[in-house]
Amino acid sequence: MARPGELIGDKYRLVRLLEEGGMAAVWEAEQVALETRVAVKLLSVDGGWLSGSRTRFLEEARIAAGVKHRNVVQTLDFGATDDGTPFIVMELLEGESLADRVAAEAPMSVEDALALVDQILGALAAAHAVGIVHRDLKPENVLFTRDTDGSYPKLIDFGISKDLAPTRDRDPSEPGMILGTPEFMAPEQAAGLATVDHRADLYAVGIVLYEMLSGELPYEGDDPNRVRLQVLRGGAPTLRERGVDVPVGLSDAVARAMAIEPSARFEDAESMRAALRALRPGAAPPPSRRPLRIPDLDPRDPERASSRGRWTLAALAGLLLLLIPAALWVRAWIASPDPAPVAAGSADAGPSDVDGALRRADDHTIYVHLRELPDGATVSLDGEVFSAAQLASMRRGDVVEVPVPRRRGRAFTLRVAREGYEDWRMRRWTVRDFEARVVMVPILE
Repeated sequence: MARPGELIGDKYRLVRLLEEGGMAAVWEAEQVALETRVAVKLLSVDGGWLSGSRTRFLEEARIAAGVKHRNVVQTLDFGATDDGTPFIVMELLEGESLADRVAAEAPMSVEDALALVDQILGALAAAHAVGIVHRDLKPENVLFTRDTDGSYPKLIDFGISKDLAPTRDRDPSEPGMILGTPEFMAPEQAAGLATVDHRADLYAVGIVLYEMLSGELPYEGDDPNRVRLQVLRGGAPTLRERGVDVPVGLSDAVARAMAIEPSARFEDAESMRAALRALRPGAAPPPSRRPLRIPDLDPRDPERASSRGRWTLAALAGLLLLLIPAALWVRAWIASPDPAPVAAGSADAGPSDVDGALRRADDHTIYVHLRELPDGATVSLDGEVFSAAQLASMRRGDVVEVPVPRRRGRAFTLRVAREGYEDWRMRRWTVRDFEARVVMVPILE
């Protein structure tokens, strides 16, 4: 058991206990030779020698040392005590955590929240660039420090991070192992899938931003298993639906980050960062064309006035030449008969057009491919229920084509309902394919 005043690694003297958890304890310590203060994380003797814990602790040191960014805590050293207990030495951060700030200030202003998240996304982009997924991003793992430029956040605790680098196969977690904090877990993480990648961190950023702006979590409860079930089924109200006064674009961006399907989220941390930067108050609008400047003509100048008259007549003549054929075309188009409807089931009809309805010229097509669609389930897209023939096609593994109108600023929502089960939903912000495996969660009494 470590105690104040103990010298470890022949150069770090423990000063006081800062935090203690089930796996490790964090101490304030002094680097004796340099007389500087550091943080020392010691693997707990009680739980540290459980299967995999030592390996995971060693991986945390290696992973944290490999991420170089202003907003990531700096790892300084690694070693072991005389009895073989491993420890990690990090820079000492004495500021509050983001959890403290959220508790004191939430709901936070849009400007403050987006400024903080911008720095967090920068840290994640640096980690993802070297193949590291944090997997436990939450307000408690963001600490504030201060320098001459002021206060700024740092991402800490890479204890359950996942290494995605193809040349390094050292992920200490086992398939099916569920690691992380339920309220901030991505659905694929809550399900224990082995396919967790960098987009799980983007999901967590969405949850953090949701809490910062609303003061509430989208999914919460006393039972971690129930929280995970909420995460798996999704469907949390958006910030706007919850009544939070934020721009529609920001509400949609947060909901996109929190999408159930990883493919529906932002592609990477930098793309999410760019999207949120464009939504910050005072962000520069997109560049527009410079207005055409027409020089002033002095009517008292006979030469210039004559030139203006010639130019005006030429412009009118050219415009007339353009309008005559356009008018003839419009007249012919109005007089032409409407095209005959295509009968359902005919050779020209798509095999999965809804009841043979005509696809309008301003429609797009969404391709829906749902795997393992259960019997007795109904499927709808934005409230339009799929026919029995379409459901039969999907159960056979076919792709169903659905025409949808062009629109901007609102998501398409696919919903699967079945009696006795929570609704399964999938949301897209652009016209893209809906392809997923349907996992329905029974309603708990």
